[in-house]
Amino acid sequence: MKQHRTIRFYQILMLTFLFPMAVAQCSDGQKSISGSGTIEVDEIRIAPLLPARIQEMKVGEGDHVSTGQTLVLLSSDEVRAAVSMTSAGVEAAAQNVQQAEASYRNASRDLQRAKELFQAGSIPAQKLDGARTRADVARAALQAARAQMKQVNAGLSQARSRLDETTLLSPIDGVVLRKNFLVGEVVMPGSAVLTLANLNQAYLKIYVPEAELTNIQIGQKARISVDGLDQPVPAHVSYIANEAEFTPKNVQTKDARTRLVFEVKLSVNNANGQLKPGMPADGEILYDSHPANKNSDD
Repeated sequence: MKQHRTIRFYQILMLTFLFPMAVAQCSDGQKSISGSGTIEVDEIRIAPLLPARIQEMKVGEGDHVSTGQTLVLLSSDEVRAAVSMTSAGVEAAAQNVQQAEASYRNASRDLQRAKELFQAGSIPAQKLDGARTRADVARAALQAARAQMKQVNAGLSQARSRLDETTLLSPIDGVVLRKNFLVGEVVMPGSAVLTLANLNQAYLKIYVPEAELTNIQIGQKARISVDGLDQPVPAHVSYIANEAEFTPKNVQTKDARTRLVFEVKLSVNNANGQLKPGMPADGEILYDSHPANKNSDD
């Protein structure tokens, strides 16, 4: 009998390790689904659109930034030279257009005069044809000059856009989480120079078996607990995966990793900054709560 009880004890102990998600009865009578993970925030990668050398870093890790604030200056000597060269081309093209317009006006006046003289019998048809040809040539030259003007203007606009791209701005109000490059290093397009995040909105991912999905809906009340806080932080269900996946590999046991589960995200208003990315946390989804307004976590 003692051996049977020992085996039963080890079976219960193994089940505890295999299932990190648990269903519990809360002290207030509500049922809940619980799971563990780490606090996360949505990260934004600040990356250049062109290869360049970092000239100056305006911010450091942990700094608070605002929308539109200058974060990084990239070396822009070559781009500025391109802008100057293209600007000179625009000026030259504008002069060509002015000259072509003057030539066309003169040719048009000559053609009109030739028509009048021909009708009066003062000049032969051959001279009228010559005036008409010169007007046609002048018109074609004007059209070509205007087309060239349009082309160099487009080039100038592109060069100025590239110059703007040498200044990296913040797209959000947030915090600098990581600085991934140093001044003087060359960065390629798409390489994140900085990583930003809005710490006001945090979330916790837990993984729920299919059998429990019927007890969960978007907006449902939840709560998140972390070490160091006396009370759980109010949260709500903001995302339920449509497809199952295997339990993430950070789950300790191999058997648990082979189970199919659904990702559920618990979001929380973190305006006071008490939840930090990477904090271990426990989440609970309350069974019988009704969908809550997302602002109810304030």
